[in-house]
This record gives sequence, structure tokens and C-alpha cells, in this order.
Amino acid sequence: MNTEPFFSFYDPQTKDVVKMVQTDEATAQANANSLIMIEGFSVPGQDYYDEATQTFKRKTVGVTSKDIKNARDSFEFLPVEVPVKGQLVAFDCDSLSQERLKEAVDYWNDITQTKVNGKIGWIVADNSTIFLSYFELSSTYNNILQALAYRRDRLFAHATLLISQLPNVTKDDLNQQNWPI
Repeated sequence: MNTEPFFSFYDPQTKDVVKMVQTDEATAQANANSLIMIEGFSVPGQDYYDEATQTFKRKTVGVTSKDIKNARDSFEFLPVEVPVKGQLVAFDCDSLSQERLKEAVDYWNDITQTKVNGKIGWIVADNSTIFLSYFELSSTYNNILQALAYRRDRLFAHATLLISQLPNVTKDDLNQQNWPI
């Protein structure tokens, strides 16, 4: 049984693991050439060296339509900014937040515990509180619904475009900054 350690070699430009040997450190170092040598097991051609975590990671395979749809769905309920009292305010848009807003508008007259001087204290996406009258809350709720409809339309169109470009879509294409949110 070989008890020598494993040494992996990666290309400093691409970070791709190009070879691995099981030998003593001196022999491994002699084979490094222009590659970076790290002690540890990896699979050449399938792994890369992640300098941020200083570990070997498996390369991801191509993006699938399911990956694209999952990305689209995750962006759908991010906070949305709408104008309130002359400034843009970010509101949470997950299903529970939307349900609470709708209920507050629909049952305004039944709300007694959270109103102060005819206004309701509403906690927004940054966890600060704004106080809104019925008209302001109703108008805000409608603006949120409109902004979400617009966002969903853009996300659906972008996802459809990406799916049409498979298999030439990368994981980077799924990053939030590359979507029309």
C-alpha cells in the first residue's frame, strides 16, 4: 500500500487541476513546471482550485433549463422598490409579505393594535418602519403588485431567452446581476 501523499497541480491562469501524483514532495515539486502544486487529492479535468477557500472543488456541468427556472424563481420575490411619500422604499415581496399587505388593505377597519393616529407602522425590507395611512398603504400595495408584474414579465422573457441558448449558458449567466430584476 502506497503511503505517499497526493499532490495536485493546477494552472495558475485557469485554476483547473491538470494532474495529480502520489509521491514524495521533492519528486512532486520536480514535476511542477509552471503549475502550482498543492498537497491534496483532486481529479484532473474535473476539479479546480478555489483560491478563496483554498480547497479543490468539482467543476459544475452545464446549465440546464431547470437551473435557469430555479434562478428565475429565486429572483421573483426579491424586495421591490416603489415610491412612498416621494422616495423609493424597498418592500419584501415573498408570499407571506404580500398576503400581509393585502390583508392590511382589505381589513383596514379591523386593525386596532398596530395603528397610531390613523396610520399603520409597516416594517420594510431594511427592517425600518414607515407609517402609512390607508390611502398610502393601498397605493403602495398596488404599486408593489404592478412592479412585481413588470419584474415577472422581464424574468420570464430572460429565462426563455437563456433556455433558447442552451447549452451555451454558463453558471455566471445565472448570477443575479445578469438578470433584469
